[in-house]
Amino acid sequence: MPRSTALLFCALLLASCLTRAVCQDQHLLHDPAGHLYSSSSFAHGYVHGYEQGFHFGDLDLQLSHAPQEVKKNSAYKSADKQFKKEYGDKRTFVEGYQSGFRTGYADAFDGSEFRAVQNLRELAHELPQVDPHATPILDLAISDGYLDGVRSGLNDGRISADYRPDGSDCELALRFKEPPAKFFCSVYSLGYRLGYSDGFHNQHPKPVERHIAGEQ
Repeated sequence: MPRSTALLFCALLLASCLTRAVCQDQHLLHDPAGHLYSSSSFAHGYVHGYEQGFHFGDLDLQLSHAPQEVKKNSAYKSADKQFKKEYGDKRTFVEGYQSGFRTGYADAFDGSEFRAVQNLRELAHELPQVDPHATPILDLAISDGYLDGVRSGLNDGRISADYRPDGSDCELALRFKEPPAKFFCSVYSLGYRLGYSDGFHNQHPKPVERHIAGEQ
């Protein structure tokens, strides 16, 4: 999503919401990735955290402020206040919110594009059909995959390694036996890809030519 379009979208969304609850519901009711957010507390928290982080990062950039220590930001620290019980697991929502906030702030302050919406919609498009009984497994798989992906992406970005968003190893994270193992791994890989992109991008905020491992 182009940066100018994203900023206008955020401004209009915030201006149109009378309460925090109304703002939260927009993603569940009107976003093409709504089924992802309703199934994953982590993804739902992430998209809201990213929007808030991007707002604060862009504000500091435009005002020529020094970058904040994000963990001291009041909106970051009060992530639990964004949660409602119908969003699922509170701890996972807050974890997603704070992960998104950190990424959104860094993207905005570095002058990068607003990446989260498109990335999450791609994840949602590839998401396997969700059995209501498998929702806790799906949420765990996305959050585990994301956090592992961030670590790998940061490491590869620091050493200027090939860009390897599909290099997840589900066996290291797998906590379930068949039949949900296959489902867990398919979702884990999607979360990993999102996290890897965020981690690698953190080290290379400006557009760079990236060789994807395995491509000729």
